[in-house]
Amino acid sequence: PVVSINILADTDGYYSLPLASDEVYDLTVSGYGYQSSTLDSVSISTAGEIFVHDFMLEPISDEVTLSGRITDGSGQGYPLYARILIETTGFSESVFTDPVNGTFEVSLFVDIPYDLTITSMIDGYQQLVETQIVFDEPVENRSYALNVSPECDAPGYRMQAGVCSTLQGGVLLGYVSDQISGEYLNGVSLSDGNVSAVTSTTSADPDVEDGFYWLFLPTADDTQNVRLSLSKWLYVRLVADAPVTQSEITAIDFSLESCQHRLWVVLQQLVTAIRDLFAA
Repeated sequence: PVVSINILADTDGYYSLPLASDEVYDLTVSGYGYQSSTLDSVSISTAGEIFVHDFMLEPISDEVTLSGRITDGSGQGYPLYARILIETTGFSESVFTDPVNGTFEVSLFVDIPYDLTITSMIDGYQQLVETQIVFDEPVENRSYALNVSPECDAPGYRMQAGVCSTLQGGVLLGYVSDQISGEYLNGVSLSDGNVSAVTSTTSADPDVEDGFYWLFLPTADDTQNVRLSLSKWLYVRLVADAPVTQSEITAIDFSLESCQHRLWVVLQQLVTAIRDLFAA
């Protein structure tokens, strides 16, 4: 019978493999991004013997640039902020789309079968999986559209008479920061009085900072100014108008003034007023 033994080398590339003295083995070494190497007919003649062999693996030179765009596929059609998990033997990496335009790009290798799992970072969408995809060109483009879940609970949709239908409106996204320090603020509530979002961290995505928000806003017109209220504990509430275009993404950043800074400004104004009064 054929016996298969699999081990992993350590982080320094060292390996140790116990072999029976009465067997003949073929040793194959493989690693992601490298061509495999095989040593045939290895045998241990005496029990306790130590057989030493170093493998030198050649890197795969043929790379592929995979790019594409992830969009909503149930009617709104706008770009989606999504995570693409790419996996194959010995390799697992996540890339994220640009939240504004839904595009992504990653470097892979040709002639290696990959599994892609696409998950929206916006709640309410179904996951999409493609398996054993092999790329054979130096540049590949694959775009995907994600459908909303059967519960029809994605922003911008509602269940009507058992049918999931779109709402008129568009998406605002961006960051909220401290007006003075520029620090991005988590926990800021943004609301038009009917729908709301809260800024949060996106620690899984290194390209998106803290203080990020994504908010679908219903509108009656194709392009409409929507009045938003932004609030956070120990910060001055901000009311601002933002343009929203139906079925599109609009990126807008906001900044909030801390109560401490506002108090300092008021005290400075008071001191100046008193000084001017006595000077008169």
